[in-house]
Amino acid sequence: MEIQRVIRLLRRGERGQSLVEFALVLPLFLILVFGIVDFGNALQDYITLSNAAREGARLGVTGVPEATIRQRTLDTAAAVGGPVTVTVTNACGQVGQSLRVQARYTYQPITPLGSFIAGISGGIPLSVSADMRLEKTGC
Repeated sequence: MEIQRVIRLLRRGERGQSLVEFALVLPLFLILVFGIVDFGNALQDYITLSNAAREGARLGVTGVPEATIRQRTLDTAAAVGGPVTVTVTNACGQVGQSLRVQARYTYQPITPLGSFIAGISGGIPLSVSADMRLEKTGC
């Protein structure tokens, strides 16, 4: 009888063990989830920006004005939800030369962890460029 009483008393002390383990693991789990969410959103914005620069370069090699190239790139990159800077290089070059469209955007994380990390650096800069050969000149 005495041994059973001692075992019961020892088991009572384990009641809060799972709560303590949960409290220790929860922050690590949330950091992992927030990191995955922010990385996924940043990757999606990077791919959108890359497609926008490529779309602008594709249009630019046909000899359209530089303003049209910029506008097409900005329209295609509108899904990132923030200000995008577009730079067009050599839009009035000779046939066969390289046209370069560069798009830049600063990603602002949406989760608290990402905002903390971005707060240190002011956001995560994303920059992509697309180079294509001019097929005809429009200038």
